[in-house]
Amino acid sequence: MQKVRFFLNDPNGKSCSHFKQMLTRLGEKFDIPFEVIERPRHEYQSLAYADLGLPKAPAIMIGGDVIVEGRDIDEQELEKILSQRLAGK
Repeated sequence: MQKVRFFLNDPNGKSCSHFKQMLTRLGEKFDIPFEVIERPRHEYQSLAYADLGLPKAPAIMIGGDVIVEGRDIDEQELEKILSQRLAGK
């Protein structure tokens, strides 16, 4: 299983809190590595960041695939995606 990366832009915001809670629960359930990348919103909007080819927050990537970008995701939906990846689908 490839690393799951969470891109967050507001450490005290609602979506950031939601993503961090999902991270904890799903990380324990699937025993997979997670990485949290937190940057100020203006960094995600910079040309230097755009050149990296990474998604703008809030976002979730599995390996090189962007699962969600610029919006929240339901925990059950993310869990289903993780289950499919673990099963090799």
